[in-house]
Amino acid sequence: MARRKSQAKSGIDSLIETGLEFVGNLAYRALWDWWHSPAEPEHIPAKEHNPPTPEPPPKKTRSRKPPAWWKVLGVPQDATREQITRAYRDLMTGCHPDKVAHLSPQLRKVAEREAKKLNTAREAALQDCDRRT
Repeated sequence: MARRKSQAKSGIDSLIETGLEFVGNLAYRALWDWWHSPAEPEHIPAKEHNPPTPEPPPKKTRSRKPPAWWKVLGVPQDATREQITRAYRDLMTGCHPDKVAHLSPQLRKVAEREAKKLNTAREAALQDCDRRT
């Protein structure tokens, strides 16, 4: 059966219809791809644009070596036990906690630090003295 002129498609109409089919196929394909694409897993965090900078390594702290005991006590390095004890007692009279109890808290703290330093020096001196004998 032949189409009538009113029913016949012109060249422009056929191009438009073909174009619509093409666009329709693209839209259908995009929708199909979106629907069937794998969902993003929730447990995987999204990538950051600027990753955090790593923390610098901790600074190495040097442990301070205590001062030489003979310098703290003011005695020669080969001092005897009696010389060490005498020097310790003389220096302790100025920073003993009972002697500085009436002073300000700042001075008491200074005296306490000095007393600890003297006690450490005395212990080291007596150990060194015992090793020598």
